[in-house]
Amino acid sequence: MTDTLAAERGLDIEHDRWTHALWDAAHQSFALRRWVSENKFGLHRVVCRTPLTNIRITTFFAGEHEVRVLDPSRVELLAAIGCDAVVAG
Repeated sequence: MTDTLAAERGLDIEHDRWTHALWDAAHQSFALRRWVSENKFGLHRVVCRTPLTNIRITTFFAGEHEVRVLDPSRVELLAAIGCDAVVAG
């Protein structure tokens, strides 16, 4: 539904690679519980921390265990599990 609304308002998320990447990043969810991330991502995931005021709870797929991050710049990487973490600085 949000893809259709974006296209109706002129956002080219299908052909512009940068816009598509930005759109995808804005629609990612983050898990509050380890079992959710293990089931969703398996052995490759990261652990992060952010203030509670920077998240909104979603209830679409994982009950109240998934959240959306409002400002990605306020997320602190704590650990990379099964992957190499690249931290931009």
